[in-house]
Amino acid sequence: MSNREKVRQYFENMQIGTAALAAKALGIPLRSASVHVRDLHKQGWLTKRPGCFGMYEYHQLQDHEYGHAVKLQEMIWRAMRHSKTFTVWDLAMFSGASIEYIRDYMNFILGKGMIRISGKKGQRPVYTIKEDAPALTPVMRSGKSKKETTRQRLIDLGWELMRALWVGDMKKAGSALDALEAELNQS
Repeated sequence: MSNREKVRQYFENMQIGTAALAAKALGIPLRSASVHVRDLHKQGWLTKRPGCFGMYEYHQLQDHEYGHAVKLQEMIWRAMRHSKTFTVWDLAMFSGASIEYIRDYMNFILGKGMIRISGKKGQRPVYTIKEDAPALTPVMRSGKSKKETTRQRLIDLGWELMRALWVGDMKKAGSALDALEAELNQS
C-alpha cells in the first residue's frame, strides 16, 4: 500500500487530523504526509477545518450520492489532462454537461490552483492545466446536488436520445425516451 493510500485511510478512520498526526501514527516522514494531505485536499477528499491551523476533515465520496457527478467530473478532468488548452465550451461539447456545470467545476479547480487562464479565444477564456496537477480527478461536491444532479441527468438522457435517433437505433432511442419520461415524472 502506498503512503498516499495509508494517509487517506488514516483520515478515513480518524475523520479529522493533521499531517503531523498522520505521519506519527503511520511512521512516515512528515514531508511525505504533508504532500499527500495537500493532494487529498486538492482532490476533494479532505477539507480544512476553519479556525484550526493544519486540521483537515475527511469526506467519504458516496457512489449512490455522487456517482453520476463523479463520473461526469472524471470525464471533464480527463479531457482537460489530454488537451493543451481548452475552453468551457470545449469541455461542454466533449462531456455533454451543461455550460453552468462546467463553469462551476472550472471555478472549483481554478480555486484549487490546478488550472490557469492562459489567454482568450474571442471573448472566451482559454485554460491550461498546471504541470503539478494531480492525475486523480478532483471531486467537487455541491449543496445543490439533488437539483443539479436531476437537471444533469435529464440533459444526459436527452443527449442519449438524440444520439440514438441520429444513428437510427430505435430500440436504444425507446429505452432513452422511457428513462427520460421516468426521470421527468420523478422530478
